[in-house]
Amino acid sequence: MVVKVSTAEMAKLYEDGLSLEAIGQKFGMTKQGVRDRFIKAGIERHKTKYKQINREHLETLYLEQRMSIDRIADVFSTTPGLIRRALKFHNIPHRPALNLGGYKVDFLRSLKIGEMRIIEWRNENRYIHLHDTANRIGIKISIRGRGGNNFEVTRVA
Repeated sequence: MVVKVSTAEMAKLYEDGLSLEAIGQKFGMTKQGVRDRFIKAGIERHKTKYKQINREHLETLYLEQRMSIDRIADVFSTTPGLIRRALKFHNIPHRPALNLGGYKVDFLRSLKIGEMRIIEWRNENRYIHLHDTANRIGIKISIRGRGGNNFEVTRVA
């Protein structure tokens, strides 16, 4: 059974995060049928939105500030997948790996002064390595146990 639905209603569902395939299934259409309707109505599909992301701003956040893709997605109010496509579209190279702890360095640099995050470690001694990494890159942090395997990490300077 095919349900009649307006293109505007379909577009609303799409903006709310439903995929073309999910919208098609909901209304008894194929993914291609939904896509064709959007093209006729001039509705911009998600995969082209990455072209609108400012290259210079993206490059600064990713290469210079070394923000994580998830964090950049928050800045642009979009998804990490769209940020990855924007990086590829703008030919922004993968940033070089750091020998100073990799993900730990990205985590520490993503913290703003005064910002606190709770993290979980299975081994309580690992926080010592986080302090060492922070010192090597010139960041001061405070770590406090929160009970169990939870720790509170705050960037001080």
